[in-house]
Amino acid sequence: MNRWGASAVAGAALIVGAVAAPGSFAATAGPAPAHACKLWRMHTVASGLGILESLLPDNQGGMLLSSSTNNAVERLAKNGDVTTVVSASSPGQLVWHGKRILLPTGDGVESGALNRDDGTLELLNLATGKVQPYADHLTMPNGLALGPGGAAYVTRDTGTGTGITRIGVGKRHKVKTQWAKLSDTNGIAVDRKRKVMYVDRTFTQKAPVIRIPLRHPGRAKQVANFVGLGSAAPKGLDDLIRARGGVLYVPGNSSGEVFSYDPKTDRACLIASGLQNPSATAIGTGHGWRKGSVFVCGFDGTVRRLDPPKQ
Repeated sequence: MNRWGASAVAGAALIVGAVAAPGSFAATAGPAPAHACKLWRMHTVASGLGILESLLPDNQGGMLLSSSTNNAVERLAKNGDVTTVVSASSPGQLVWHGKRILLPTGDGVESGALNRDDGTLELLNLATGKVQPYADHLTMPNGLALGPGGAAYVTRDTGTGTGITRIGVGKRHKVKTQWAKLSDTNGIAVDRKRKVMYVDRTFTQKAPVIRIPLRHPGRAKQVANFVGLGSAAPKGLDDLIRARGGVLYVPGNSSGEVFSYDPKTDRACLIASGLQNPSATAIGTGHGWRKGSVFVCGFDGTVRRLDPPKQ
């Protein structure tokens, strides 16, 4: 999601409601009851950073930030200093691609609403700061994940017509729109071992998480939703991530919450509330970003650390 305030997200979610987007998927029951779920402890790391779309540890003591306000990828140091890594128009979700960062650009709501294919994927070399083109003619590439063979997948939550887009491997990086015919998709993560993808939807009132087999994208299936957990406000789900153990962490941009969902146990939990437009999460990898903690950025320009409750 990019540059949407809480009221806009809530309004759009209420308007869209249960309207079906192109493509269909099998419905299942909601998540199992959240037995013994506890809120995680929350600590503010930095604030006043403008609208933030994504974050990713650089494994060298810094946290990379997609800044919508500054149209740049920035680096937050442990001491709170922020520096610009590279200029990038409306950057989206950042992911590692080998030793480089794969960076979506053109993740602007205007591009989605007007169906403009001015988005790109770029390869960013952190050591040199140089950027190399990877793919172009994308429409509002928002969420991003890599499949087991190296193919990239991007989501789009505003407008219709592209579904989930697949970018192939090889020299040409062939772009295939409508790889999965689902509109209103945002967060995305891939379980490479099981060869399935998880996506969430922003403007769908039921706030679902959907599982898509990579070999059969037409067999998408809802596996969870977060209705009934926390606030009664529309969730406005945003970027999701998958931890090494398989648990998904999902921010509710509109409701100001963060959720977890474990596909192995079908267990959903509310782990944080009271945030302002959280947009993305990242797992701490050490190097100053505590392992086992979840880091959250938001449209309020704040980076927070969520620590799991003590057993």
